Amino acid sequence: MIKKIIKYMFSPQEIRYAFISSSFINFASRILSYLRMAIVAYAFGISIYMDAYNVGHSLLEITVFIFGNSFDVLGIPQLVKALKEKGEEYFRNLGGALFSFSVIITVILFIFTVVFARYIINILVPGFTLEKKQLTLRLIPSFLPVMLTYIPYYALSAILKSIKRFRLVVLFDFLLSLISLVVISGYHFIGYQIIPLSLGLSYLIGFLLEAICVYKLRIIKLSLNIFLPEMKTIYHNMLSLSALFLIGQLYRVVDKGFGSFLPTGNISAIGYATLLISTIVTMFTFTGIFLTGFSEKDNLAEFFKKSVAMNLFISVPISIFIFFNAPEILQLLFQRGLFDK
Repeated sequence: MIKKIIKYMFSPQEIRYAFISSSFINFASRILSYLRMAIVAYAFGISIYMDAYNVGHSLLEITVFIFGNSFDVLGIPQLVKALKEKGEEYFRNLGGALFSFSVIITVILFIFTVVFARYIINILVPGFTLEKKQLTLRLIPSFLPVMLTYIPYYALSAILKSIKRFRLVVLFDFLLSLISLVVISGYHFIGYQIIPLSLGLSYLIGFLLEAICVYKLRIIKLSLNIFLPEMKTIYHNMLSLSALFLIGQLYRVVDKGFGSFLPTGNISAIGYATLLISTIVTMFTFTGIFLTGFSEKDNLAEFFKKSVAMNLFISVPISIFIFFNAPEILQLLFQRGLFDK
C-alpha cells in the first residue's frame, strides 16, 4: 500500500488534474497559513517586536525573495523545451546547472544581505529609533535558514514542475505551511525570534525533502557548467524580470518608510493586512502548472483561455465572499490575545 502511494506521488500528472488537486491542497495550505497568522497575532499582537519582524521580512523581500519566482517563470519553459528537443540527458545537465546557479546566487545574496543589512534598514525605516533598529538587526540571524534555502527550494520546484511532478510540489508547499504552524506554536519557549525561525525551518525541511525526491528521480546531474545556452537566456531575462519584481516591491519601502515615523504598531498593522490579502491571492496561484502547459502547447491562445476560465471559475466566487465578509473574517482570525489589547 505504501509503495503504491509513493509511486502515485512520484508519477507525472496531467495539467487539468493537477489544477483540480492543487486547488484543494493549496487551499488547505493557505488555511494553515491563516492559523499561523492567528497564533502570531495572539502571541505578539501589534507591538515593537512585530514591527521589527516586518521590517526584517521586507529586507529579505527586496534582496532574496524577488528571485524565487524567477525560477518558475524563466526556468520551466527552458527545461520543458530542453527535454522535448534535446532529450533527457541534456535536461539533467540543464537542471543541474539551474540548481548550481541557485546555490551560487544564494551565497552572493546572503553575503550582501548580512553585510549591508544595517544600511538597508536605515533606508527602509528612517524614522525608527535606535532601539527598534537594533531589535531588527538582532532578528537577522533568525532569518538565516530561509535566506540559505529559499532560492534553491524554488529552483528544485521548477525542475519538478517541468516534468509534471505537481503532486510532490504542492505536497511540499503544504508541508511548509504545516511545519511553520507547528514551530510557531512554540513561541512560549523562544520569543519573537520564533516567527522568522518557523519560516526558515519549514523551508529547510522542505528543501531537504525536495532534494531527496530529485535524487531518487535522477532528474538532475550536478554541474558547475552554468553557461549553457538556455542558462544564458535565463540570465539575460532574469535581470529585467528581477528589476520588475523589485519595482513591484517598492511599495514595501514606501509603507515601511512612512510607518517608521508613526507610533509603534503601525507597521505591524500594515503587515497583518498585507499578509491577509496576499494569502488570499496565493490561494488561486498556479503559475508553475500553467507555465508547464504553456511551454508544451503549440496552440497557446486556446490553452490560455481555458486556463484563465478555470482559474476565474474558482477564484471569483471565493473572492466575492471574502470581500463582503472581511470584517467578520478579521474578527475571527485576530480578535484575541495581545492583538485584541
